[in-house]
Amino acid sequence: MICAEQIISTYGSGLGTVKAPCACEAVDIISVAHGFSFQYADVNGVAIGDAVNAAAYTTTYFEFKADNGGKGFCWAAGATIGFITGTAADVIGIRPRVIGH
Repeated sequence: MICAEQIISTYGSGLGTVKAPCACEAVDIISVAHGFSFQYADVNGVAIGDAVNAAAYTTTYFEFKADNGGKGFCWAAGATIGFITGTAADVIGIRPRVIGH
């Protein structure tokens, strides 16, 4: 199964919605410019829980690994996984992880 990466542009707001680019168990959310926070969504696409800051691996590489918490399900293609809040306009990469592929 081939599943393409997705790009989110936050424009001036710093806000973006992370959607599953294909059926997947997890996604890596990556910025090579600015830090951001991520907040999971429930099945209705509503933010739940607290937002968590992305890990800063360098001063220009930030990443958050969103997964299903071992619940044994896949997000359907197009399903809302969560929301990002950044500091400025940015381009965020979404890399799906499909276990076993």
